[in-house]
Amino acid sequence: AALLSKPYDFDILICTFEPMEIPEEFVALGIRNLLLDLRATIEAHNLPLYWLPLVCYLRLWLPEALAGQYDRILYTDADTYLNTSELSRLFDIDIGPHALAAVTDKMQWSKPDKPIIDFKELGLNIGKYLNSGVCLIDVARYNDAGLLSRMLEIHHRGTPLVHHDQSLLNLVLEGQGTELSPDWNWQWTQAFPKFTAKIEPKLLHFGGPTKPWKAAIMPTNYPTEIIDDYQVFLEHHQ
Repeated sequence: AALLSKPYDFDILICTFEPMEIPEEFVALGIRNLLLDLRATIEAHNLPLYWLPLVCYLRLWLPEALAGQYDRILYTDADTYLNTSELSRLFDIDIGPHALAAVTDKMQWSKPDKPIIDFKELGLNIGKYLNSGVCLIDVARYNDAGLLSRMLEIHHRGTPLVHHDQSLLNLVLEGQGTELSPDWNWQWTQAFPKFTAKIEPKLLHFGGPTKPWKAAIMPTNYPTEIIDDYQVFLEHHQ
């Protein structure tokens, strides 16, 4: 993001519970570690982890933690890959009156009316189901709507959810989030390889267990240049 983006007019924060040493070459690009003392707070809610590390829930607390510092936050999962110089444009997209904008989850790409298991189990028919791996958040609207407290209320009711953090977000949005183009969160789970090559999406999201940095031990259909890019990066920084 720092090297590709033109203009590069946003901050890049790696948010963690504990201090993280940032390489000097990253610091020179303006990338910094934002230490948020929220581990005990989040642990106290006993949120289910399944395959997730606890830090994944930090995204839900970011608007509260960064209130007054930023108007908008673009959250991205660690398994995303920028493929455009136009990231700055995303911050200026009109998201209407909504607190959050995101891309419809891949589960509804080929079947837009497919009921999501977590909604179906609750007897709900909310419609579109957004993927929380890339979220553009309006900080003031998110906080004014009390989205965090409402998500925690649903959790503490004991509501059983398969896609817990993502479904919590969708349940409080009630279908009212702004839908972004799939360009901005191309959920590439080894499916859609031909479409991917044709449209050249702006932000790739390597969902599921198959990752380009695991290509040596797990077959993938990711392009060689992406696999090589990760290999070079990891050899340099590990």
